[in-house]
Amino acid sequence: MPSPRELARAYDRYVVARRRDDREADAFAAWIASFWSAEAPPEPTDCPDAASVLGEAACAVRWYGSSTTVLGYAPGASHGCYQVPVAAGVPESRSPTGAAADDARAVGSPS
Repeated sequence: MPSPRELARAYDRYVVARRRDDREADAFAAWIASFWSAEAPPEPTDCPDAASVLGEAACAVRWYGSSTTVLGYAPGASHGCYQVPVAAGVPESRSPTGAAADDARAVGSPS
């Protein structure tokens, strides 16, 4: 049952794996892509529950939770978003070298 924060951390691990040219990135990319929908509600106007922080600032995915779905809005994607059901399991992933990927914080949390 993924929360916005769990998805932000998983996405950050994906970014690190992609930068290292790790094959693990391919599995996560396929998994998260399966939840992309061009038919998406507009992005909420309130602050996201979490954000993926390891991409460049312009690449941070903003995650919003509800009781049934976690929505992830990527910059530059004017239509669509990730729509991950809360019943979906996030693929297991080993932590990348360094703790940065496990340090994704909810937006607005103190550092």
